[in-house]
Amino acid sequence: MAGKGQRFVREYLGMSVSPGLGCCPVSSANLRSLRRDVDVDVAGVPELLGKNAAFASPPPAVGLRDRGEAVAVRYALQSEARRLLPWHRVAVCLRARVAGAEAVEVWHRPATERVPASAGFGALQTCGSPWVCPVCSAKIAAERRDELARGVEAWGKEGGRVFLVTFTTSHHARMSVASLLPSFLAACRQMKRGAPWQRFKQRQGLVGSVRGLEVTHSFRNGWHVHCHALYFVPAGTDVTTFRAALFPLWERAAAAEGLAMDKVHGLDVLAATGVIEEYVTKYGREPERVPGGWGPEAELAKPHAKRARWVADDPAAPGRTPFELLAASLAGDRVAGALVRDFARAFHGCSQLQWSPGLRKALGLPPRDQPDAEVADTQDAASVLLGRLTPAEWRDILLVEGRAVVVRAALGGDWETVQYAVACLRLWATYWRIMGYVSARTRLREFEDYTPAEIARWRLQRRARVAPS
Repeated sequence: MAGKGQRFVREYLGMSVSPGLGCCPVSSANLRSLRRDVDVDVAGVPELLGKNAAFASPPPAVGLRDRGEAVAVRYALQSEARRLLPWHRVAVCLRARVAGAEAVEVWHRPATERVPASAGFGALQTCGSPWVCPVCSAKIAAERRDELARGVEAWGKEGGRVFLVTFTTSHHARMSVASLLPSFLAACRQMKRGAPWQRFKQRQGLVGSVRGLEVTHSFRNGWHVHCHALYFVPAGTDVTTFRAALFPLWERAAAAEGLAMDKVHGLDVLAATGVIEEYVTKYGREPERVPGGWGPEAELAKPHAKRARWVADDPAAPGRTPFELLAASLAGDRVAGALVRDFARAFHGCSQLQWSPGLRKALGLPPRDQPDAEVADTQDAASVLLGRLTPAEWRDILLVEGRAVVVRAALGGDWETVQYAVACLRLWATYWRIMGYVSARTRLREFEDYTPAEIARWRLQRRARVAPS
């Protein structure tokens, strides 16, 4: 395990076996005692550490092309979400094994001309949340983006048009997301009820629509709940006439729920082909940087993770997306952490992407929309099983938050490299235990030692104590 594994550690861990969790010295003199507690081959690690103590450092700042950095950011944000939301399923996502699983699987999907290589874990519980889990949302949004692209392409071949419609309402800083979201969703449902909506559909020849829910937050205007919808209409439909007929319906529906808007910003309709393609292609883009020095991010594939126009030094600047708030909380912003909690409680259980009845059949797509939880839990057909990790290995990986290191090592498709990275992580886990960095309570509360029923019971107890009534 010397060649590829050592190169991986040198390039990614910076001449150290740490995944980037702080500054913790390890001298090569201690490795002989550590080796007795680690049942893996650690040959070559002393040469990497050197004669003097080696110190851990954060992952190096690299470009957007480095998918390994994107993996590190996703798992770091997921761990922060777990800390903020102990009552949510994200607290056990990709940490606890599924019932009956004796080992954790490591999967690799080879690169193609259109899709880069990827890696991940199997036999683990997933939360399937498209709102608060950066790892699951990336997988879910990739599938949803492909469906949107196929639908738009199919309708274009039939000669139809697609309008990108944005619905929004007035809001201010004193509005809570818990009160604004139900009113906004009720207005969306109210707009599509009754004879006026049926007449609108018949006159415009509307085939169907796909609605995507999004939200941002700013200190100047508070929570901004809005949605983008793709409306599939026949060729020759006029944009101006379409908006003039749709706006009264939206205005009346919003007013019925106590919401207001102006005639300019309440409803926006775009029909340019390039705009539609750009929206579908960029469905799920994220902020370019995470505050705190983690460096550039790559795709988190989440609508509410798209980069908002926010300036850190300007409190009156436009809003931040939920993942930007989560990243700010990771960097130590307690206010951002409180906002993430409010957002998670309000959006828990909400559908992110909705297709109107009959639209899938009209576009030639599968009639059944696969639930988000199933999408997050399904392995790609082209993925290959690299190997399995024992419960003891997985426990050590979780202890030092080294999941991103394992996935980064698996991107190359070489199991030997993964084993070497796991060996390094287990060394650090053993060192932490020897130095007393791990309390007895932490060892007892490790999720992988619990059954799914016990985890569900613990989560319900936490929710009763943490979540509002």
